Amino acid sequence: EQQLPLEQHQNEKCGYGRLKSSHSYEGQPKSQNFGIFYNQYESRLTKFIRCDIREETEKLYKLIQDDCSQKPHLIISIYGGAKYFQMNERLEKEFMRGIIEAATIAGNV
Repeated sequence: EQQLPLEQHQNEKCGYGRLKSSHSYEGQPKSQNFGIFYNQYESRLTKFIRCDIREETEKLYKLIQDDCSQKPHLIISIYGGAKYFQMNERLEKEFMRGIIEAATIAGNV
């Protein structure tokens, strides 16, 4: 495999037309803004948890149980952050709708 010059490698795009370098992150997170948040994209009350990847799963599960007063039907884990992975507004809203739809379907099973 031929090595690309550094400038060319930094401008290499993925299959979605975004810079490959925007898909990765190295080092410590720049934000310590963790906790339970409410979804701003839908009219329904939906929540998500933003946490450090090193957080113990048992603590997260207990946090969900305490907040909802019941066992969760579905837990979806998504790694990454919008700051490091760029998508246009339409694609971001569609992604969030898909996550909410998956959660809604799982809740009715």
